[in-house]
This record gives sequence, C-alpha cells and structure tokens, in this order.
Amino acid sequence: MINPDPSISKNHASPMVDSIRWNHYKPRQGDTVISTYAKCGTTWMEHIVLNLHHSSKEIPRLRDVSAWIERRTSMQSRDELPVEELIDWMERLPSPRQIKTHLPLDYFPYHAEVKYLVVGRDMRDAYLSWHHHLQQTGESKGEDLNTFWLTWVEKGIEGNAPAATDDTAHPHFEFYDNWWQYRELDNIHLVHFNNLLGNLRSEIEGIAEFLEIEVDHETINNITEATTFSSMKENSKQLLGNGQWMIHKGTNGRWKEILTNEDLALYERAKAEAIRQGISAECLKWLETGQMQQPNPSY
Repeated sequence: MINPDPSISKNHASPMVDSIRWNHYKPRQGDTVISTYAKCGTTWMEHIVLNLHHSSKEIPRLRDVSAWIERRTSMQSRDELPVEELIDWMERLPSPRQIKTHLPLDYFPYHAEVKYLVVGRDMRDAYLSWHHHLQQTGESKGEDLNTFWLTWVEKGIEGNAPAATDDTAHPHFEFYDNWWQYRELDNIHLVHFNNLLGNLRSEIEGIAEFLEIEVDHETINNITEATTFSSMKENSKQLLGNGQWMIHKGTNGRWKEILTNEDLALYERAKAEAIRQGISAECLKWLETGQMQQPNPSY
C-alpha cells in the first residue's frame, strides 16, 4: 500500500543544485515535471513534451520555456540565478509549463495538480552517457571506460542527485525506486528509454493521453518524426546551441561490448545490496528491460 501523499523527507545541496529552492515553486494546473536520473533521456523527453505542448504553433527553444528549479545558476549565462528571479520568470510563462528535475520525489514538494513524467534507463547504459558527459564538460578525471565503471557502480555521480553512502543503495536504484512506489498515482507516469527507442510513436501517444493533450494522427506523426533520435541529432545545434554534444549516441546495450564478467559481477552485487536495502526487485527489472508487470486485478 503506497502513501497517497508523497512528502519531502530529505534535501540535497551541491555547488550546482539545491533542492530547497523547490520550496518557492508555485504549482499551476497543467504543469509537467520531467524527472530523470541524469543521462537517462531528459533532453529527449523534454523535446517530446515541448512538441506536444506547442503542436499547434511555432515550437519555442527549450531553454526559453523549461525551468530547472533546483539549479543554482542560469542555463544561459552560468551566472548565479536567485530562486526569486527564477520563480518570477516562471510566473510570466504561459501554461502549460514544463519543468525538469534530477531529484527523487522525496526531495521536493508533490502537488496533485501537477503531472510527473519519469524516464527510466538501465544504469549500465547511463554509465556510458555519464562518461561522455564528464569528458565534454571537462569534469573527467581521465578515466577510461572500465576504470570509470568502478567508480560509477560503487556510488554513482555526486552533483545533480545524492551519491551513495555506506547505508544506501546505488543512487540510480534509489532514485527510481522512490518514484516506483508511487507509480499508481494518476499524475505519475513512468516511461522507459528502451520503449522510446523501440516504439516512439506509441510512447508519444501514451504521453499525450497522460498529459490530456488531444492530438490527431498527423500531428502525432509529425512529433514522432521531429523527436526521433536521428532527427534531434541532426538538429542538435538548433535545439541546444553549444550544448549540442548532449545528444550523443541514443542507443542502449553498448555496455555489453565493454564490461567484463568481473564488471558485471559488481553490478549484480550492487543489485543484491539494493534489494537488501529495500529496493523493489520489480523496479530493478523494469530499469533493465522497460517491462512493467501489470497489477493483479481486484475481485
């Protein structure tokens, strides 16, 4: 039985983010919050929602309409952005608004009138995207993929979300299990990277239905074409400016050619520890496969 009213029980602060900033958020009916552990399809889902919200008019630039509340600095200038200025900017945005976060649900306030879209991904795929990200941002310690795996599988990445401690499971698992517990709430919708790759059109239809956006067959086709990974890659400069490198491979399973049996044993150990810490085995299976077991019918 899930708690029908998720609540804040933790906070997280780093030089880049501060979860306390969310306490200033003023929810509005129709707001959509896109939540992912970083490098798990954030930008992809942001552009899907952007196209759904603006399908009948010119599509704006993502950075002009999407808010990242916990981030301390401006996405454009990298200068400090006081939360009061951010909220004032958000108040001037027309509905429907979209917001991104890399925080688990117990780190920021939940509102019944807000829609929450959560994108999951196998943590072995996320690790490869993280390695590329750190290289591009200059934060890499020069580790090759196999050496970086040893850091990643032990504690994840500190920054956008908390890293692991001695008494917690891997933060990737912790993040998604926190959302998994509330997946039956009407305003929370879980999507998986595998399914976006495998049947993008069907997933977009499901997202549109969840967001209560009526779109016709032709519009769905247009949005699907605009948000295929190859299309976004081709238009990455226009979509993201200097951040175009954020649209990289858009594939899953590359880890199979990189991780050794010893590496994979560490992954299995991390999963076992997660289950010991109370993480749902069903959630871990969903993260690996994208397959979600349907709830048993009530009689």
